[in-house]
Amino acid sequence: MPRLSLIFLCAFVLAHALLGCGGHAARAKEYNAARETNWKLSPQAQISYNYLLLDLGMRSDNEAQVLQALDKLAVLAPNVQIFLDSSVWLMARKSARTLPILEKALAAYPGDTSLNLLMAEALLDHGQAEKAVKHMRSFSKKYPEVTDAKIELALLLVKLKHFEEANALFSALPQKDRNYLVEYYHARALNGLGRQDDALRHFTVAVQKAPKLIEAWVELALLYEKREDHKNARQAYEELLRLSEANPDLLLRLVALSSNLGETERALEYARKGPDSPSFLFSAASVFLENKQWKAAESLLEELRKRPNPPEELYFYLAGIAIDAHNAPEEALRWMEHISPGSQAYLRAIPLRIQLLGMLGKKEEALAFLQQERKKNPEDQKLFRLEIRQLAAMERMDTALELADVGMRNWPADLDLAFLRASLLDERGDKKAAFAAMESIIQADPKHYQALNYLGYTLADENRELPRALKLLTRAVELAPDLAYILDSLAWAQYRLGKFDAAWESICKVVSMDSSDDPAIWEHYGDIAAALGKTEEARKGYARALELTPKNADSIRERLSKI
Repeated sequence: MPRLSLIFLCAFVLAHALLGCGGHAARAKEYNAARETNWKLSPQAQISYNYLLLDLGMRSDNEAQVLQALDKLAVLAPNVQIFLDSSVWLMARKSARTLPILEKALAAYPGDTSLNLLMAEALLDHGQAEKAVKHMRSFSKKYPEVTDAKIELALLLVKLKHFEEANALFSALPQKDRNYLVEYYHARALNGLGRQDDALRHFTVAVQKAPKLIEAWVELALLYEKREDHKNARQAYEELLRLSEANPDLLLRLVALSSNLGETERALEYARKGPDSPSFLFSAASVFLENKQWKAAESLLEELRKRPNPPEELYFYLAGIAIDAHNAPEEALRWMEHISPGSQAYLRAIPLRIQLLGMLGKKEEALAFLQQERKKNPEDQKLFRLEIRQLAAMERMDTALELADVGMRNWPADLDLAFLRASLLDERGDKKAAFAAMESIIQADPKHYQALNYLGYTLADENRELPRALKLLTRAVELAPDLAYILDSLAWAQYRLGKFDAAWESICKVVSMDSSDDPAIWEHYGDIAAALGKTEEARKGYARALELTPKNADSIRERLSKI
């Protein structure tokens, strides 16, 4: 800062008296008026005074004062640094004045690298990413010797997902200019291009150059996970754990990776480092349940069960273990009975209790329990549909349909109930009525993928209106791409239309998505393979279908014998 003159020292003392230690905009305004009226400061004193105002304005978060001082200094003592400092301060405040100030600065200093880099960042901050790229392209072209401009341009291109151009710029940089930030963003560009091996190498270099670069460790961990390299992913997450707070999501990733590696004790250690909350313990237990590590799951759940007033959701998990791990529906039912009537979990527990009673052969008891609960909650449509399904499971189809008709009168807009009723009509053999009911459903909701699937598959199976069948099923797959049985329907329609290559692609995806315990899927697999002359695959499909005891076993055996 320029040396203070005697008159400015007097002004400085008076400013402090008027402004106070922190400075106030109102007092500063009074002081400005007094100074302009009574004093004539020398040019040097005016410069020093406006530097003071600039500093006080930044400290007191007074944007108007900062801009006023900056305007004065731009005339009295113009230099790049005051524009840089002021612009950085304005950017931090997300001020709308940032861009105009930088434009003014660049008009005076067009070749200054720091100002141009700052302008690009400011444009990006203000949602003008393409303009930022255009600005840096122009500057880099005019000053090709400025490496920082190339790097800034490449960083912007990565943020905009222009990975090819970013990679070209990064690749051309000499080794001496490749700092940790270059390595990190180059890795992101390579990852965006699907070059995972190269991305891993550059992320690794980035953390070697900057071991505390958390963003790079995160990218490394995610990339290793994507490649199912559980060991290296865990190491990356462990480094993140060392560098940052032990947040629940990070610990759950470590639980999952250790569990996937079969190291359940280590996974349990991570689980016990997490928050002592039911939600976290349930999430950790779910990881073990997915990997069928029953004892580890039980140990966490038992800790929770021993607490006073454990959450009733606990009993769903214990019931699931009783069924999946011990094949003990009686034990599962006992756990469900711990859920008290009136609790939020009670209504959710009813379907599982009905299922367990069915597994124990207690269908009448299940129906009586369900009817009792429905009397308590007569407006609960889910319970109503559950009773219809229970009647159908007990082969009381007429009673189930009568109840469905009552439901449709009470809740005519309930499309789940309408679909259930149409399905019952189909099961009873009334295909024409079922088809008409499904048509009504898609008229009410063109995105009802289950009704679309029913209509499309029925048409394909009956070998009629095949173009419409294909259209309906294509739409159903778009709406529910992860449901194997719907994709199987599409494969069957494609087969019926003679689109054997497309049908083969679809059916292969079906069997890769699903363990496929449905004999119809494997029968279709055999038929499509046979149409393409894939003899071994056709045999495989028919043989698997027969293993699943289909109703039309004789027909499948006949086709198998002819291959």
